[in-house]
Amino acid sequence: MFGSAHYMATEAVQHVEGELHRAFVDRMPGAVAIAEFAVEQCLSDRGSDVAWMKAHFSVIADTAMLAAQERYLDAQRHAAKAAFFNVLLPMVGERATADEFVGILADNFQSLDKFFVSLGQARHPHVVKTFELLVCRLVATAYAGAAHAVLRGQPDFILPSIEQFRRNPGDCIVFSVKKNVRDRWRQMVSDSSKPHTFFVATLDEEVSKLDLIEMEALHFHLVVTDRVKDCRHDYQVAANVITFEDLCMLHLDPAVERWRKAGIVRAEQRTGNTRGGSTPEKLPPGFGPATRTGRRITVGLQQPSLFE
Repeated sequence: MFGSAHYMATEAVQHVEGELHRAFVDRMPGAVAIAEFAVEQCLSDRGSDVAWMKAHFSVIADTAMLAAQERYLDAQRHAAKAAFFNVLLPMVGERATADEFVGILADNFQSLDKFFVSLGQARHPHVVKTFELLVCRLVATAYAGAAHAVLRGQPDFILPSIEQFRRNPGDCIVFSVKKNVRDRWRQMVSDSSKPHTFFVATLDEEVSKLDLIEMEALHFHLVVTDRVKDCRHDYQVAANVITFEDLCMLHLDPAVERWRKAGIVRAEQRTGNTRGGSTPEKLPPGFGPATRTGRRITVGLQQPSLFE
């Protein structure tokens, strides 16, 4: 008898929590939509201004991720209000007294607790998507000839092109985006086709000092915002932890000039307002259409190329 009552009570808790969750999700914008909003808000009409993006990318990224977080919290508040209105209010009726409504909250405390725990455990992918989208916008706008390929949803760029990488990987640069580096960076450098340098844009503030030393020996760079660079002394002194501004000025721009002089790149870098600048639909999976080829997903930038 006790077991049956306990089962029914558990089932009731799960039912209410499930209804709250469904009502909440129905009103919440997706991570991609939040990322697109934050990026467009921060870039405004300067999204194709290459020089501005290169010089201020750290501030732009931090501002956009903060905007994404604020957008998420505001949407979460409205979605939660709708969930309570649609799920809890019908239990007592629109004319319920304050005591009656408080009673419903108390009676469904376990359901509410599970609901709020599930919200608190969310990893807020909108922040990661915002970071990815911004990085893609920077590369696609400033280095539009870069081949854009995606492994398992993670954006990776090969500069100057896939064709050059096949001919001479040692003359190329691979640029990836990862929220956390962990040991996955070793998988990148274990490939027999080694590029000249690896660059990984990341939000990771916890890469160990030992890993940083090992990365430097293998020409592996972490690319971070000014804020992340300054968050730890190990990052501040590590030569292979660089800001986005340094990436463009000290690595990508000189490489483009080298490739241009060698005849690999046939056009000067375009700055300012270009026709057909990067848009979210032309960037990573989750932001727009992609085509699958085996285990890889390739995304065409479909815009005027720096290297045409």
